[in-house]
Amino acid sequence: MKKYLPVLVLLVVAVLSGCFRTAVKGDFETDDVVFRIHESHLEVFAKHEMSGVDIFIPSSIAEESVFTDALISIVKEVEGGSVIALADGKKNFLPGEKLVEITGNFLGLKSSSVETASVLVSSDYEEQVLPPQNGVYVVDTWMYGDGSSSINGSFFISASTISATEPVAGIDLSLSFDQTKIEVTGITLIKEDGAIKALNTFDNTDGKIDLAVGYQDGKEILVDTTPVNLYVVNFKTISGFRGSTNVSIDSAKLVKGELILVEPTKNGGTIVVGAPKLLGDFNLDYKVDLNDLTEFKPHYRTESPSTEYEIEYDIGPATKDYPAPWANIYTVAAPDDSIDVVDLVVFSRNYDEQVPEFFVTSEGEFRKAVTSLNGGLTAAPIIFYGDIELTSELVLEKIVDINLNGYTLVLSGGAFKITTADAGTMNIYPGYIQRNTSAPVYDLVINAPAATVNNFATYK
Repeated sequence: MKKYLPVLVLLVVAVLSGCFRTAVKGDFETDDVVFRIHESHLEVFAKHEMSGVDIFIPSSIAEESVFTDALISIVKEVEGGSVIALADGKKNFLPGEKLVEITGNFLGLKSSSVETASVLVSSDYEEQVLPPQNGVYVVDTWMYGDGSSSINGSFFISASTISATEPVAGIDLSLSFDQTKIEVTGITLIKEDGAIKALNTFDNTDGKIDLAVGYQDGKEILVDTTPVNLYVVNFKTISGFRGSTNVSIDSAKLVKGELILVEPTKNGGTIVVGAPKLLGDFNLDYKVDLNDLTEFKPHYRTESPSTEYEIEYDIGPATKDYPAPWANIYTVAAPDDSIDVVDLVVFSRNYDEQVPEFFVTSEGEFRKAVTSLNGGLTAAPIIFYGDIELTSELVLEKIVDINLNGYTLVLSGGAFKITTADAGTMNIYPGYIQRNTSAPVYDLVINAPAATVNNFATYK
């Protein structure tokens, strides 16, 4: 038998070669792609860099005959043929990259009968900042609204980790803000006792704030590792503003101990108007996944006013209008009455994303966020956008930050319990907790033996 082995090997090689290498029968290109026609299949390659591509072919194509490595693909029959739409998450297709292979007979395919369209997203990532850990800083502020009218709000100027032993006797600060987006209406010094105010001014023409105060002996402020609020700045938004704007600290000088002048680390803050929306989360379960793609597919390649078109799926063009941790997520759509490759790219860019923060304005939204976290969603902060009243008990089983955002959690009908064996640090940021002190008593109950829970809320 051994003398036949080389012949068998050659035969197998010949058969394998026949299966995987077929002669190119023709090729042509459009502005976006190159088509390469084989006897039994069609290959399509990217002609230039692109974030997404839409390919129309005038023949019926079954989904099971389409093979691609792209993260997102849609195969759909349309009038006159089929469309294949591709996008690859947050990555772009590169020139020469194989986009798709389609099995079937395409020997009669002509360049004049196909149509392609592509889109390129120029930039996707922005640097995300960490929250300030020490020094003087502006506390980020979130405000609920759609920008259609002016909204009144406030932000804190705070300090942390200046000295564990030497109290602060003097403060001198200069800040800048965008006067086209907010207008300062007043500034309040939080610790008035023993204060000698030297400067407390703001200018809405130039967008400047100047503050200076000294404290009498024995009335100084100890600023150790626990954050201390120094000022509250009241403002109103300019009508039409929605999104984010920065308030920067241009200079910061403190006098501590025996008249020692120090210049601490300074960090600006962000004012955000409107609740970010995770575009592509069509089933509203706080993440973009295959279930949302299944919802999106039937509406692809539809236009208003057709019955198949629905504006909630018209998510492109879109922008990233909010700061970290939303900075890399498309949040604001500008519907253009057409659901096409632009919308597909927006969906693809947000695919596999989960909301990095839960914004809650009602008991129902608060309960849904807590239930989703308990059910396995990645831990993310809960931010209040209004007063919330609990009418029955609610149990949180995750270590997550809760930002009361200056609002009140009213425990009128049940306790709010944080019960978890998880380790970590949890912060309840400033706001109010209104307990029910008469029988039956409803309170904030914390049972987290392995965690550190910092509660900065004020009780009513």
